[in-house]
Amino acid sequence: MKKSKFLIIGGDLRQSYCASFLRDSGHEVSCFLVPGYHTPTISIDVLKKYISNAKYILCPIPFSRDKINISTYGEYADTKLSAELLLSLINEKQTLISGAIHRDAADILTKRDIPYYDLMTFNSFKEANSRLTAEGLIKDIIEICPFSIPESNILLTGYGSCGKYIASVLSLLGAHITVYNRNKSYDCMAKMSGFTTMTSLPPNDELKKFNLIINTIPSVIFTPAHLEHIHPKACLLDIAGSPGGFQTDIVKKNNFTFRVCPGIPGKTSPMTAARIICHIINEEI
Repeated sequence: MKKSKFLIIGGDLRQSYCASFLRDSGHEVSCFLVPGYHTPTISIDVLKKYISNAKYILCPIPFSRDKINISTYGEYADTKLSAELLLSLINEKQTLISGAIHRDAADILTKRDIPYYDLMTFNSFKEANSRLTAEGLIKDIIEICPFSIPESNILLTGYGSCGKYIASVLSLLGAHITVYNRNKSYDCMAKMSGFTTMTSLPPNDELKKFNLIINTIPSVIFTPAHLEHIHPKACLLDIAGSPGGFQTDIVKKNNFTFRVCPGIPGKTSPMTAARIICHIINEEI
């Protein structure tokens, strides 16, 4: 990529490191609602000015956690910036870069002929991000589980990119893993890697043997009927995007040890994650 002008908006510490790396690469960089970078005045007029001066708009991963507002963290966690408003300020001569862009936002960009890149569609990014997610997940497991990883009997739902790396990393640490996936090709891959697999998940007492359940599928997998058969002392982790595999209100009502773990690379290895993002920007965009 030729040297250009970037506006970085929102996000977690990955965005902060991206600002530094892009500047080091010779790009001109401005920041708005980025942790660690002071935004003197938070207003639409200021945002318009920043956008008008930029060729590339680098938004967070995910683009929006709630499909309404841009994802913000750190000192700007409580600041709301409408995704629809932001998109209305960008024109077809600019390019938006983000990750996990929800369908409504993608439709707006397409209708207005605004070029955009979703980093989650780059295989190199998806693989690297999945490795960092699997590595960082260990921290969450240690924090919420009263037992060691070799003593864990894990039900892992999903064997896509993240699921594959999570299974590999945790098995190397001595975990006992069963993989659930409805996709027959993924099920076959998990079996070839030596894991016990399930292609159906009936709500029965078979679930009681698992003391740790990790979900990677971004749709509800565990119904109230399933929860009745999960061991009450089991620990539940959900790394999937909204709506996730668990019905959060019901899980909390039943007093399970439960944690939602979005954006793990941004918490445990933001510098490395940012380096990966910037490599793709500089080499593939």
